[in-house]
Amino acid sequence: MFNSFSWQSHDEYHINFKNFKAGLSSDMRVLLGNTYSRERKKLMSLNLDPVGEYLSQFYSDTGRPAQNQAQILRSLILFAFLFNRTDAKLGLTGWVKTVLPFNPIFVALVGCRCADDLPPLGSYYDFMDRLWNGSRENYSPPKGPTTSSAGGMG
Repeated sequence: MFNSFSWQSHDEYHINFKNFKAGLSSDMRVLLGNTYSRERKKLMSLNLDPVGEYLSQFYSDTGRPAQNQAQILRSLILFAFLFNRTDAKLGLTGWVKTVLPFNPIFVALVGCRCADDLPPLGSYYDFMDRLWNGSRENYSPPKGPTTSSAGGMG
């Protein structure tokens, strides 16, 4: 179920980020300003409020309300912005489990107050399932161990 009250508005996003920024050390402010300024500017100007209205049609009218949908979308966008600039590379699992929760700037850029507020990996796949017109296998990693040949991609 889509609950418009659980969608983080653009104004709420700005307030949360402003509060986060106020608590940063000078070193972290420099990192934010120098290393991630382009991503910050893009995400801060990206108003997802109309997207929330559009996405509501992909949710049922019953069941538990979906949470953190705007944050998941921002996280996916940030993941794309940082393509190959983090240890996650092309892997959503790596992004959600080993990169995003350990970088407080990324946490704030997706709209969360702390790493404990981040949506779990399964919520990302639930979100994509709502929008993807096809099998989840088209965007999921292969099951089981992968083998690679010399010089292959694995």
